[in-house]
Amino acid sequence: MNPEELKSRLKGVVVTVLTPFNDDYSIDFGALHDNVQRLVEKGVHVFVAAGSVGEFSSMTAEENRDVVATVVKAVNGRAPVLGGASHSGTHEAIKLARMAEAAGADGLLIVPPYYLKPSLEGLFLHYQMIAQAVSLPIAVYNNPGFSKVNILPQQAQTLVERVPQIISIKETSGEIYQFYETLRLLGSKISVIMGREITAFFGLACGSPGYVSSLANLAPDLCLDLYNAFQDGDLKRANEVHAKIAPFNSLQAEALQKLAFPVMIPMIKDGMNMIGIKGGTVRPPMTPTDAGLREQMKSFMKEWGLL
Repeated sequence: MNPEELKSRLKGVVVTVLTPFNDDYSIDFGALHDNVQRLVEKGVHVFVAAGSVGEFSSMTAEENRDVVATVVKAVNGRAPVLGGASHSGTHEAIKLARMAEAAGADGLLIVPPYYLKPSLEGLFLHYQMIAQAVSLPIAVYNNPGFSKVNILPQQAQTLVERVPQIISIKETSGEIYQFYETLRLLGSKISVIMGREITAFFGLACGSPGYVSSLANLAPDLCLDLYNAFQDGDLKRANEVHAKIAPFNSLQAEALQKLAFPVMIPMIKDGMNMIGIKGGTVRPPMTPTDAGLREQMKSFMKEWGLL
């Protein structure tokens, strides 16, 4: 898939695929394949393999590669696949990028280097060196909540000018003004995707071509309904769908503040397990949900017609 085609197809519901782990923490590649096939058949538009929700930070480089390869095989050309290639070190990120390219990914999703916060020039260099090492187009993953690096709109503009292989930004700052300003500056040049599900409604209202969803692993129809309502120009229906999702988003945001990790990952896995779709468990240091959160997840699923 050439860069222009990929850019034009980075829209709609972009699912960041959960990685199902067995009780011994090994990856269940068969379940991963089946889960992705189910989402393709449901009509999900774009797939992210080995992203944050896929728990890339708990996987080896070889596992990262194999997860990307499994998703690519399951999708079988029916939708674009972005392979995660994120690491705190540039040379290791290049290794992951090359592996994702060899595994058949259509493009790369890359978060800024984390832990040792880079200078602005170091940030640019990180993406430039990766771009020079592979031929795949790149989607920048601005996620300051976890990377501690916030790519501001004007910085994003400079980054896109300096690295022509960048064809998209997953904007996950959570600030609607920042999202809109990035969209205003770059929306005619690249695909600026709303990266936080909790603000998906507002991103779509601003004109985003799509949004990234973790919930789509469990409830793809609900997530597609939200996007399709905007496509149809039906703001009333979009608001009704958003009202169904909003309590789940509010709970996970509250839990994130208390527990300091993305609790939606084990919550969505719980939900999948409840209805016979293997979500599996999470890998340490992440921990499973408690009984209280599982009961709340069950209530949401009843509201969504899944139980």
